[in-house]
Amino acid sequence: MTAVCLHDKQEIEAFLRGNTYLHLYEIGDLDDFFWQYTTWYAQKEEQSIAQVALLYSAPAMPVLLGISDEPTDRMQTLLRSIIHLLPTRFYAHLSGNLATV
Repeated sequence: MTAVCLHDKQEIEAFLRGNTYLHLYEIGDLDDFFWQYTTWYAQKEEQSIAQVALLYSAPAMPVLLGISDEPTDRMQTLLRSIIHLLPTRFYAHLSGNLATV
């Protein structure tokens, strides 16, 4: 699996729509108004997105969204692979026990 930064709204949306209710906030951030404040990270298997994390940078304190279905192994792997790219301080909305990453 490879961690990448995504820039294609359609690719991101296609993945998020796989579970619309789980990813409702992330889908909203695809809107042009919010897009400029977003950084999208993904874990890819071959060429397909396996997991997505969103860093929203508009507020004074950035917000990381790491929301995933159970099990959370893929999201754990993604968060560990991008931790060096994240700001020193941020709020986080994470699934399950992902705060331990």
